Amino acid sequence: MKALADGGVPLLLGTDANSAGVLPGQSAHKELRLLVDVGLTPFQALSTGTRNAGQFIIRHVPTADSFGVVAVGRRADPVLLGANPLEDINNTTDILGVMARGRWLTKAELARRRDDVASRYKAGELKPRH
Repeated sequence: MKALADGGVPLLLGTDANSAGVLPGQSAHKELRLLVDVGLTPFQALSTGTRNAGQFIIRHVPTADSFGVVAVGRRADPVLLGANPLEDINNTTDILGVMARGRWLTKAELARRRDDVASRYKAGELKPRH
């Protein structure tokens, strides 16, 4: 992975799939840690789910919104963290809030939504997709 990243191969964050035993969001944080563990810088690891992902979509899905960097004319759903992930990639889990589709979601609101989905799974109202 390190040699690929250093060689300019655009790596993409990819384990955050909706499959059995994989929790959306949690697996992305684990993948970021693993990328840093094998030698990528935190910036390189973060780019796999931001800039690189946006460039991939722009290249392969011409009708998609342009995203991946914060810039005029680009779609952005920024995450506010409590500490700098460039200093420690584990800081990506210290989420204070998210701007999603123009709406600010606090840490408390995100926890409420997560707990609601978890209780619906537990009650059998939702089923995992495989």
